[in-house]
Amino acid sequence: MARSIRSTAVLAASLTAALLAGCATTGSGGGPGAATADTLTMALTSDPNTFDPAKGSAASDYQVAGLLYETLVRREGDEVLPGLAESWEVSPDGAVFTLRDDVTCSDGTPLTPSIAAASLQRFAGPAAAPSAPQVFGPGGATITADDAAGTMTVQLGAPWSDLLYGLVIPQAGIACSTDEAALQAGQAPGTGPYTLGAAQRGASYMFTARSDYTVEPAYSEMPDGRRPPRSSRT
Repeated sequence: MARSIRSTAVLAASLTAALLAGCATTGSGGGPGAATADTLTMALTSDPNTFDPAKGSAASDYQVAGLLYETLVRREGDEVLPGLAESWEVSPDGAVFTLRDDVTCSDGTPLTPSIAAASLQRFAGPAAAPSAPQVFGPGGATITADDAAGTMTVQLGAPWSDLLYGLVIPQAGIACSTDEAALQAGQAPGTGPYTLGAAQRGASYMFTARSDYTVEPAYSEMPDGRRPPRSSRT
């Protein structure tokens, strides 16, 4: 799903049913709903239940997960596009993903197959997330990594033809930590284009654009607007 990114630095998500999700605003007044040329105000219909992508169960959970965590692949129509993975080989029983070698987590740690595998294994693990069967099918999955080769393998417990399409959903976003408390609070390092800043439940949440994010989408028809500046890019 394409993201409409109009912010140059900060995204403010306010809780109001009066605004349309993703609607850009301008203005100079104060308060959580105020916006400047550097601010996108995006409505959430309710507070997120969690910032943990694997535990998301409502629309607001999915929206914030898409800001904080990137997925292995993306989808445009029926076509699967690269995300954190630059290529993949699929079989009826799983897939082998070759990860990009230029991705860092939001804390500056290079993303390795081991980090990605730990995140996805937690999603598919014994305490499976509600949406895990949608991704891995009824047989579950075992995820392993080969850091030297730059690959991650998903071995399915039973054939499941929708694996790639399943890995597109926000709940399958890759976190760089398995710390339950940090994930719940939105403070675990992520792979997405934003990090969570100030949060006031029932009012607003502030997300800051990462200057080191390099996984911009490459859709055939890009959304309107402009990407946030990446000041660290050379």
